[in-house]
Amino acid sequence: LVEKMPVNRMRPEILSRHPYLNFEQAKIIYEYRRKHIRIRSADELRKIKGLRSEDIEKILIYLDFS
Repeated sequence: LVEKMPVNRMRPEILSRHPYLNFEQAKIIYEYRRKHIRIRSADELRKIKGLRSEDIEKILIYLDFS
C-alpha cells in the first residue's frame, strides 16, 4: 500500500522528506502552489519549470492532488 502525500497542503520541509524529492524540488512545487493556489493534476505538475520529467514520473504515484 502506497501512502499518498497531499501535495497541496505540505510545506517544502515535509515534501522534501520523500526519498525522490530534494529540498529545492519541494520548494519549487511549494512556490508554484503558492502562486497558483493549488496543483490540480499530474499534467499541471509536469509544466512546472525547474522540475525534470523523470523526477516527476517517479513521485506521481505518491501524490494526492485533492
